[in-house]
Amino acid sequence: MAKVVKYIPDNSKRKLGVRKAHKSKAMQLEDKGQLNLFDNQEQKNLKQSPATLLQFTPRLDTFAQALKLDEKDDDNAEFAYLQAIEQGNLIPDSYCNLGIIYASKGDSVKALSSFNHCLSSNPSHLEGHYNLANMYFDLKNYELATMHYRLALQIDPDFTEVYYNIALSLLSESKYDESLNNLKIYCNIVPNDRGARDLMRRVRILAQTQ
Repeated sequence: MAKVVKYIPDNSKRKLGVRKAHKSKAMQLEDKGQLNLFDNQEQKNLKQSPATLLQFTPRLDTFAQALKLDEKDDDNAEFAYLQAIEQGNLIPDSYCNLGIIYASKGDSVKALSSFNHCLSSNPSHLEGHYNLANMYFDLKNYELATMHYRLALQIDPDFTEVYYNIALSLLSESKYDESLNNLKIYCNIVPNDRGARDLMRRVRILAQTQ
């Protein structure tokens, strides 16, 4: 019997890439200038290593500083997030962004571990579920990808792009009817997305030929 090659439309790229945790409560406080200065003794107690000589900006907590480094693609961001975790500072957010760093380096094991630590600390962490779903999608574990996309959508029903990603994940499993339903929802919310409408037409053909 000939092997059946699954047809995936050309425009089957996920919407959005990673989604960093960055607008946490601490960041909002910093925006308002309400964070306290680091305790001098606490700074002295930080572990010494080649990366320890980070100059933490006054009035920024460890996570906020790690994020500033991360947004500059500074290699010290990884160590800063680890310091934030050690200090108990925004642990879920820190693990989430660490996972993104590891994923960008191609270290799937550390990335998955970080995202799972994020969700162990906060099972309702939106970015944790979304980024973990992306990881599973890239690893072709579409069942787990779909599950975490749906959990992200439960946490934030206005996260429109997730409908599209769920549709792609279901499409990869040849679940054409379910994929089509999610594309319809997405296209009703974002009617001007021509790529999504084209994909919806193609998936409709696949659903009819099942």
